[in-house]
Amino acid sequence: MDLPQNMRTGELAELATKQMFVAWGWATAEDGQDIGYDLFVQPDSSRYKGQRFLVQVKGKGTARPSRRGITAPLKKARLRQCLANPHPVFIVRSTADGVLYWLHAQRWAESNRDRIEGEGKISLGMDIAQRLEDKDAFMAYLDKVLAPIETVHGAVAELARKRGQYLSSFDPRLSVAVSTHGESETYTLMAAQAGFSVPIEMVHRDLENAAAMEDALKFGLPVSMELEGMKVSGSPLFSELQLDQLQPAKVDIHRDGKPGTVTLVAGVSPAMSAPSMEIAVDAYHGTAGATMRSRGLTSAMFELRVDLSNDPPRSIFKLGLDMSQFSNGPLARAPGLAEFGTWATAALLEDGFVLDTSFSRTRTVWPLSNTKSPARGMLRLVRDLCRLQCITRQLKSDFTLPPGTRLVADDITAIGMLYNVLSGRKVAAELPEFRVEGIVDFPDRATDSTYCCKVNHAVLIAGMVVGTIPLLIKLIDYERIDSPVEGSMILRGIDGSSATIV
Repeated sequence: MDLPQNMRTGELAELATKQMFVAWGWATAEDGQDIGYDLFVQPDSSRYKGQRFLVQVKGKGTARPSRRGITAPLKKARLRQCLANPHPVFIVRSTADGVLYWLHAQRWAESNRDRIEGEGKISLGMDIAQRLEDKDAFMAYLDKVLAPIETVHGAVAELARKRGQYLSSFDPRLSVAVSTHGESETYTLMAAQAGFSVPIEMVHRDLENAAAMEDALKFGLPVSMELEGMKVSGSPLFSELQLDQLQPAKVDIHRDGKPGTVTLVAGVSPAMSAPSMEIAVDAYHGTAGATMRSRGLTSAMFELRVDLSNDPPRSIFKLGLDMSQFSNGPLARAPGLAEFGTWATAALLEDGFVLDTSFSRTRTVWPLSNTKSPARGMLRLVRDLCRLQCITRQLKSDFTLPPGTRLVADDITAIGMLYNVLSGRKVAAELPEFRVEGIVDFPDRATDSTYCCKVNHAVLIAGMVVGTIPLLIKLIDYERIDSPVEGSMILRGIDGSSATIV
């Protein structure tokens, strides 16, 4: 039985290709799986260390080269198969004059992914410069294709890119970018179009965690938290990445806020010269409303939330102070506190303040009365810290607030008293009994019950010494009592007595 012409041409082309490789001393065999590849080739073992490649031969008796090269027809499905094959695949085209041309199938398919989708055949343009008889040129190309991955510059990045392409093939609605960190992979999943949604199940560690996540979704706030468990379903990609199994997870929701500014002006109907403070903020939008929040590291922690799910809409205002900044160095050099304190003092005196928000030339004014705001206690704290800063500067003190410090009532009283004294004001003091060393009387003393005492007062805040300040205390209606300590005396107030720091 005679072979048909097309089979004869194909057999001769395959024999010619095999003969070329055998002549070079390369081991050549048929692909045992017979899935369309004609030859399995192991090139020079000393050079390529046992690596191999596959060959599919296309022969046609009438095919002749032209200035634009020649073409080789191939099924699209075969090219997609080549793309997924871990071994390099070469297409060898035989022409009527016995010349063999080669083409790297994976490289061509990689550059023409959009053309190999669907069914049918496609013509591959062969480069007439790539003749198989040119052994040196072919081996130079193999050097790049078969080089050990650890020797190839950019190989890890290329492998990550291919890994991303492979994962992206699981779901056309998602694309995946892969990066490596040590021995682990990191996946960045991106929706192909807006409106993509999937069910997510989360198991929170506590109610605070759950509330933070709700705020992130409703008001657009960035959030970072640890979860007891999380799983994502609705896509074969999630199954491939094992994300559809409940497992501990860390969730970070990042959003780019819209930049703007908030100016806090003291007074419900402030004058042009009213003290003010400007805070850089970012605006975020969620499913139920919007949030404005101070940006980056700042002394004032500002937040204004508008809840549109209520009828009428409800605004929630928060103003705080980052106490941790005062633990990083001397309070005297804390930036921004003087401005914040001046504004807070004026806002307390004026019983309110105004929020002036500005975003992309859009301006909104929000009046806010102290009597309706939870910020009044915070304003007092800022005022007192600002006063304490003035005291430390006057005393040239390096006083630093330790982390977690809370000012108690005695601290606030001491700060107020010393601030007034240093401001030149007379301050009444409660001194039922007073022990001093040395007495200096006023020259115009009217009675024997009036004394003027000079003392060096140690300033104690939060149980720590801020510094020492000389004070002059006027005592009226005090009686002198002998002291058991030699060189000192005790002054005790009688009915109607008073003590004034002057």
